[in-house]
Amino acid sequence: MPLTVAELLDYTTRTGGDPTDSDTRLACINEIIAEGHAISWPPPRNAPCWCGSTIEYKKCCGRPTT
Repeated sequence: MPLTVAELLDYTTRTGGDPTDSDTRLACINEIIAEGHAISWPPPRNAPCWCGSTIEYKKCCGRPTT
């Protein structure tokens, strides 16, 4: 599940949490999941990469390294 720094900082600003605390990060992730923003696995065929590039996942982060 992707979690950006911006999302974490927004969460900690709203809740007063510490972004370096593992419980705060877990709570932020749980909120994202509860809101339905989790990404399912495996990615759909020809889906864009999760890293934000415009390349298909299978040709970007999903490509096995040699």
